[in-house]
Amino acid sequence: MGNMSGSYGSHYTLWASIKENSYNKINNSSNVTARLYLSFDGSSYYSYTNYETSGKMTVNGTSRDYSVASITFSSGQAKDILLAEWTGDIEHNNDGTKTLSVSGSWDTNTSRIGSGTCEASLKLTDIPREATITSLSNFEHGSNASVTIDNPSGSALTLVMKIGSTQILSKSVSTGANTISFTDTQLDAIYKLYGSNSSLTATFIVTTAAGLSSSKTCTITLKGNQKTIRDNVNSAWKRGKLWLNVNGTWKRAVAWLNVNGTWRRGI
Repeated sequence: MGNMSGSYGSHYTLWASIKENSYNKINNSSNVTARLYLSFDGSSYYSYTNYETSGKMTVNGTSRDYSVASITFSSGQAKDILLAEWTGDIEHNNDGTKTLSVSGSWDTNTSRIGSGTCEASLKLTDIPREATITSLSNFEHGSNASVTIDNPSGSALTLVMKIGSTQILSKSVSTGANTISFTDTQLDAIYKLYGSNSSLTATFIVTTAAGLSSSKTCTITLKGNQKTIRDNVNSAWKRGKLWLNVNGTWKRAVAWLNVNGTWRRGI
């Protein structure tokens, strides 16, 4: 709020108000109404009539001129006069936060009321922008992974899977349940990271179009039948591979084992 500069200025106040009407998760914006007022405290003998006044109201950095054809204040009667009003959509920051600033000025320098400025601000409702992985189950090497994602922002999502610093996959996913299947190349890349261990910790990272990320970890387990092909090289056990010559071209072969009536891929 700001008082006027004229001889009656202490009885007049220029002030701004902000009202948040609604917010839009998809557009990351809020609909707001900004208003600029001139108020009189109702003191006797300090009333004033002006047949035209003008000034500026600035909303979120954008200035708009206003003019009022007539203002009248009466002694003994407190009164608020609406000078300017604007309603529209305000975009939030990438992280969903936004503090809106509104300022105003009275540019008509009358000797009694004078001129003045004012400013107001309002922290708008935070709009969720970060997608989260709400469900991620441990899974067996060679099986699919199940990832459930909550995406309040409604934006496009990218899912990355890493083991340590090694990235295994990156793909577009959607809100809700996602089934992640792995190619032979990806399974092979995972296998090489086990060493002497029978399990690995995988990190899944979901990123929104705005670049906000969150993550969750799970365990990938190697079953015994998946690690049967091994060679001892210089006293160290290393994974062996099957190769077949097809029409003069060597190609990697995949071994399958029947475990309790179910065929499983041997890696």
